[in-house]
Amino acid sequence: FKYSNLSELNLSEVKYQLIDNQTDMGEFLLKISTQDFFCFDVETTGISPYCDELVGISFSWVKNEAYFILLPIDRLEAENFLRQLKPLFSDESKLKIGQNLKFDISFLESYGISVKGPFFDTMIAHYLLQPELKHNLDYLAEVFLNYKMISYEDLCGEKGRGQLPIRSVSKEALTNYACEDADITLQLKSILEEQIHTENLVPKNYTRQYDLKEIFNLIKISAEERAVVKLKLLCINIGFKKFSELPKDSIQLDIFKLSELTEIKKQLEKVKTLNPVLKAKKGKKNLNRTEALTSNWIKTRIKELDLEILAIQDKLTKFNDNIDFDDTTTPLCLAA
Repeated sequence: FKYSNLSELNLSEVKYQLIDNQTDMGEFLLKISTQDFFCFDVETTGISPYCDELVGISFSWVKNEAYFILLPIDRLEAENFLRQLKPLFSDESKLKIGQNLKFDISFLESYGISVKGPFFDTMIAHYLLQPELKHNLDYLAEVFLNYKMISYEDLCGEKGRGQLPIRSVSKEALTNYACEDADITLQLKSILEEQIHTENLVPKNYTRQYDLKEIFNLIKISAEERAVVKLKLLCINIGFKKFSELPKDSIQLDIFKLSELTEIKKQLEKVKTLNPVLKAKKGKKNLNRTEALTSNWIKTRIKELDLEILAIQDKLTKFNDNIDFDDTTTPLCLAA
């Protein structure tokens, strides 16, 4: 009886449209080009932007209306079709709305599409309001909209060997599933944004929808993650079949080094915070020689790590700025 009081998708009350040809795509682009904001969500074959593929992208900017662009299975054909969306995603005058946008942006980056803000992420918005609770889309829909969404298991079957690949389900079922994601996320955006203002989580003079962009800059892909994506795409152009085959002196090592240094710093900060002796004597001058040396060494090493991390981040940022993929580039999904 868990869902007895929840409403579900009623196709007579929504307008969900499949786009799988150039004629419909052209009409869609004309419509969305006049909008100040839009919500989008990607459907994929898996969770890795480096090894899995985009199946399609859903869009919504009006409640109960959404579009699902179904991409060709062939990678090159999919990339060619997606090129038409580049101006849309790079337009900084349009607000991009989504749930866990970092995931969607990572996949689009792997197809050579850069997504620029401003952003509104419903997952982050709910975290700001209720950090101790769950933040997945199904949960938010139940709590704020009294609505039960179509689950992945409803679409593809229960987990296990019998579960269908997402590309094998009917176009109609996939369209309803994908469009619902974008439509519900759009509806949640209005509710969560209002609550953020009501609870004074942003200054009262923030009135426009774009004014939350400072908060949602948190979802930007890090320099490390962007470099990994671009290295994956660059491999094909320099003749390497696998990411691991890059030269040892490549920036790949910097990426791994950055991860290692960040983890070391995290552990040192934990020691500094949790060490019972140092914690008990924090701010006191009666540390013995060993304790003082330990405390000073940790502080000094953390400062050194900060400098090393900053240097690598600067290098990765310059690498990202210098690698641009034009229309002749063929990004491939390469196994690590």
